[in-house]
Amino acid sequence: MDNSSSSTCTLILSGYSAVENEIAQSLKQSSSIKHPDDDEITLLLESEISIPEKENSFDQQLFFNNLSTNRFGRLLIWSPRLTSTQDFVSHNFYELPIGTVCVADTQSKGRGWLEAWESPLGSLLFTFKVEMVDVGAANKLQFVISLAVTEAIKDVCQKNGLPVLDVKIKWPAYLYLNGQRVGGILCNSTYKSKKFNISAGIGLNVDNEKPTTCLNAVLRELSPAASQLRREEILAAFFNKFESLYDLLINQGLQSLEELFDRAWHSDDIAFFKDYLGEFSNNLSGTSGDSEELARGESFTEQMEELGNGEWLTLFVSLILEALSALFEQLNHALMGMILAIVGLLSCIGELIYRAKKEQVYWENKGLHSWFYSHYPSYRLFGTTIEYFQLVVAFWQSFHSTLGYLYVRLLYKKNPINMSVSMLLLCFCLLISKIINKYLGPNPSRSHDL
Repeated sequence: MDNSSSSTCTLILSGYSAVENEIAQSLKQSSSIKHPDDDEITLLLESEISIPEKENSFDQQLFFNNLSTNRFGRLLIWSPRLTSTQDFVSHNFYELPIGTVCVADTQSKGRGWLEAWESPLGSLLFTFKVEMVDVGAANKLQFVISLAVTEAIKDVCQKNGLPVLDVKIKWPAYLYLNGQRVGGILCNSTYKSKKFNISAGIGLNVDNEKPTTCLNAVLRELSPAASQLRREEILAAFFNKFESLYDLLINQGLQSLEELFDRAWHSDDIAFFKDYLGEFSNNLSGTSGDSEELARGESFTEQMEELGNGEWLTLFVSLILEALSALFEQLNHALMGMILAIVGLLSCIGELIYRAKKEQVYWENKGLHSWFYSHYPSYRLFGTTIEYFQLVVAFWQSFHSTLGYLYVRLLYKKNPINMSVSMLLLCFCLLISKIINKYLGPNPSRSHDL
C-alpha cells in the first residue's frame, strides 16, 4: 500500500493482543494522532487492509509472531512512507502508550545527529516511546539501545542458522560492521511532569547496500546460499532483548552490562567507554537521590542552566575587559586599551582550549558538517553560538585596539576606524540570547538529545 499523494500519509495500527487492538481502535476513533507537518493522514486498522501488495512492505504479523515482550513493541504504527518516525512519535508522544513503536518503509526526512536525509527502502527505520524517572538511567539509555540492536542481530542469525554478524558500537551511538557504518541511534528527550519523555529512534541498513553497506550484503559475502535477514525478525528480537536489558539498567545500573559492552564496543572506543562509565556513574549514578531531587521540582533544564553558568561568567568577564579596552581608547590611552583587548582575547581562547580538553574534543569529517565534536558530556558540536560570537568580538576588538595603538605610536594619528562596533554587537548578542531563552527555554518541556 502506497501513499497516493505526497500530502497524505497512511498509517496502519495493529496490536499484539486484544488490549493493544482496543487502544488502536480508540486512537483511530479519537482522531488524536496528527502529522508533525500538519499533512493529512489516513488512519487504518490492520483488519481493514488487505495483504500488502509489495513484497518488501513491513509484515506486521511476522513481527508479532516473533515478539515476546510485556511492554515494548506491543502497539505498532506502520507507514509505507513517513517524513520521520522520530518526529511522528515526538509530535504525538502524549497520545501514545509507553512502548509504542512507529515503523516506516522509507523516510523523506530521516533524523540524525546533525542531518536529515532520504532513507531508502530496505532499511529498518523505527522509533519507540520510553518514559523514565531516573536522570542517570535516562542519560545511559542510548547505550542500552545500541547493545540491544547488536545482540538482536546475533540472536536472529543464530536462530536462522546464519553466520553471526558481529556488529560493533561506535561512539557515541553508531553501529559498524566490517569497518563501515550500518546504523545509528538518536534519543530525543523532553522533561515534563517529573518524567523524561524519550523518543528513541533507530536506523539500520538491513537490505539496502547504499550509501555504505548492509547486513544482507555482508551475509551474502560470507555465505552466498544463506537466507536473508528480515526487518520484522530483527525488530522483534530487538524489543525482546531491549526489555531485559532495560530492566537491568533500571535495577542494577549500566555496570551490570559491562561484560556485554566489552564485546560489543568498537575496539577504538572500549577504553574511552570505560573511562566514561566510571566518570559519568560518579556524577549521575542513577540512585534514588537523583529522582528525589527531580521530585522536589528541579527540572532537567534548570540543572543544565547551572552547568552553563561558567559560560556566562566567561562571557561577562570578557565583556568587562572589552568595555574597559574601548573606554581607554576613547580616553586616548591606546596602549592600555590594546593590552586589555589582547587579555580578553587570550581569556576567550584559553577557556575554549580548557573546555576542549575537558570534553575530549575531536575532529570529525562530515562534509558540510565537518567540525569539532565533544565526546563528553554532549557528544555533539563543540562550543555554542555565544562562545563563538564572543571569540569573534574579542578578535575584532584586539585588531581595532592594536591598529589604534600603532597609528598613535608610529604615525601620531587617530585610529582610522573611528568607532569599534564590537560592544554594540556583543550587547545585541546578549539581547537575542535572552529573547531566545525567554521564548524557547528553559522550560520543563524543552527538548534535549540524550
